[in-house]
Amino acid sequence: MRKPLTPLQAFQQGARNHNLGIFPRDWYALSCGLSPERVAHDGSDYFGFRMLNFFDLSSGSHLHLGLVLRDPEPLKASDLIPFFEELLAQHGPPKYGLVISHSAHLSTFDLFIDKDTCALGAFLFEHGIKFDAMPQDVA
Repeated sequence: MRKPLTPLQAFQQGARNHNLGIFPRDWYALSCGLSPERVAHDGSDYFGFRMLNFFDLSSGSHLHLGLVLRDPEPLKASDLIPFFEELLAQHGPPKYGLVISHSAHLSTFDLFIDKDTCALGAFLFEHGIKFDAMPQDVA
């Protein structure tokens, strides 16, 4: 019996995801987390900074991590573009596009009331972190 492929092997081999009906590099996805630790960087102290996780939607393989080192506030296109360019340089463009998770564009209140992100929203409220949603004109 063949061993199942790891996400990285599935990505590298271009193995079709039969459950989703898509192949690696068809779609990339972006999710967003926040650092639960205080971090010092270049003489500044950050807490709750954004961590951008890019992954392949078909294989689930993690492709790239971007850190937006500043106090939490709504993400802007100018925050995402440099990391997306790095992703494209490393792995090439997706065939169809990039899916941006609601974890990247919701306000703290919306994160709190959403069933998928309520733990993240609760963490933010516990630490007094509040920000609005990503602007519609994200450029």
